[in-house]
Amino acid sequence: MKFGGRVAHELTAMAKEMDLPHNQPRLQQYNAWGQRVDDIQTCAGWKHMKKVSAEEGLIAIAYERRHQHFRFAC
Repeated sequence: MKFGGRVAHELTAMAKEMDLPHNQPRLQQYNAWGQRVDDIQTCAGWKHMKKVSAEEGLIAIAYERRHQHFRFAC
């Protein structure tokens, strides 16, 4: 199980680091010139988790027919 191994080894330590208060996502509403930007700033760990979720196809799992019995009925 490739993804399980990644979670157990690579991602667990990174997730603990991301939970620290100084690594939480922050909203920057204005830039240095007072212009509205509404930018969410994240640490490198959050960017890596986004990459891993794309590589592992985590979002697509809910839409695959072979996992249909796990889907929520909306």
